[in-house]
Amino acid sequence: MSASDLQALPLVQTLERILYCWQVKAPTVAQSLQPGLTREQIETQLQTLSFHLPEEVYQLYQWRNGREDRYNPTPQVEFMPGYQMLSLEEAIAEYATIRQLLLEDEEVKENETYLFPLFAEGGNYYVIQGDVEPKATSPVFDFFVQVGLELKFNSLTGMMLAIAECFETGAYSIDDYSYLNWDDLGADQIWFKYQPHRIAKADAILDNAAAILNNQVQHLSDEEQQEAYSALAEMRHPEALPLLIQAVEKLEPEVKHLLFQRHHAPTASEQADAFEALPLKQSNLFSLITGICKIDTIEAIQYLWHLMKRNDAGIRDAVVVRLASFGISESVESVQTTENIELADLLFQILQQSSTWNLELVRLLGELGDVRAVEILLALLQRTISGSFSLRKQVFVESKAFVQINPEFPEWKSLLIVIDTLEKLGASHAVEPLFQLAQQQQDPTIRLTAGKALSALGDPRAREIFTQLLEEGSYTPLHFEQMGLDV
Repeated sequence: MSASDLQALPLVQTLERILYCWQVKAPTVAQSLQPGLTREQIETQLQTLSFHLPEEVYQLYQWRNGREDRYNPTPQVEFMPGYQMLSLEEAIAEYATIRQLLLEDEEVKENETYLFPLFAEGGNYYVIQGDVEPKATSPVFDFFVQVGLELKFNSLTGMMLAIAECFETGAYSIDDYSYLNWDDLGADQIWFKYQPHRIAKADAILDNAAAILNNQVQHLSDEEQQEAYSALAEMRHPEALPLLIQAVEKLEPEVKHLLFQRHHAPTASEQADAFEALPLKQSNLFSLITGICKIDTIEAIQYLWHLMKRNDAGIRDAVVVRLASFGISESVESVQTTENIELADLLFQILQQSSTWNLELVRLLGELGDVRAVEILLALLQRTISGSFSLRKQVFVESKAFVQINPEFPEWKSLLIVIDTLEKLGASHAVEPLFQLAQQQQDPTIRLTAGKALSALGDPRAREIFTQLLEEGSYTPLHFEQMGLDV
């Protein structure tokens, strides 16, 4: 197949749309994809497989041969959040690992191992179904090593069409540091259009919601019930709130009993039963609570407030966090006034009771307009400067010298979140420690993030940081121009 013939294929045209989005925003990252292989090279490498891969796979690897270096800590092209395209060599090696894992189950048949990985994120994969006969297309599955398979798309082309639309509509966006950001809801709505099996399931969920409204819940499984309750909440159906409350009132005592049994059951067997049953029951309860939050009427929030007051940590914290996630609406404001206690105070209590600083909860506290979020973030920033950055509240060893933090460190991403959140909260007290951090750290992403925050906070020394990064060659003038930064 000639290069012009390849470019005319719908799959390749769609892949080019995705790559163009990376080339515009992060041209250096776009170059991390290796050139495509010839068909002969692909066939040679795949000859060890005992099955055929669909024609789409040949088109994919003739287009590009995946990522350049799996161990490279710098950003590489992500087709979905966290997922990079495997080179053909990597894919073959990963297939052997997946096959071995599947065959550990004696009930798995040989043809059920024909799952070839194309995209990977750690130990999770998007795999395409192989077959004993050659085919043009095959289904694509999400494969979680610890969970199993979930059908995602009927073909690789369908998957790429969904991803391309996500990039072009902003549901996926490449940030100023060449990392992929995403809007979960927006992306899910786009994916839904390209997933016929989900459309069919949505119709079934609506039928189940109708069954709940007609008091015919007895024939529905727990999963079907939860999906139907969620659908009713999303629609804000007039009968949704009493039905959700009724379901919570039935499930809450079961969860409380399992929580008690987990620690106080007289036998180890009963404790084990509680440990096994609790996660699903809790998940179902929290899903119902989320549904009530979505309804967001005074009656809904008032019920959640009373539910919170009559429960201890587990259920109470779940209510607080979910209310905080939805923000201060008029309904929440009204109930806060009636109850004479602030949602931010309740969220701060949860943070105080934890042994670590949960950055997501700190961020929520900041979005509620509470200055204590800034105090926590500043303390974490000062820890970095002193060489003891940690989300643990008790840091037992204070270093005398600062530590260089880079993408290989687990703290790296957390530190970026700290800096970014301080910028968004307009924390003027962070100016000096941010400048000190930028002077201290060598990692260009940390320095750029700190400089961007300083610029947003009105500190002219940000230009000094940007100039240094330019002189070092870490970033180009185009990169700063795209970020809207004055250098």
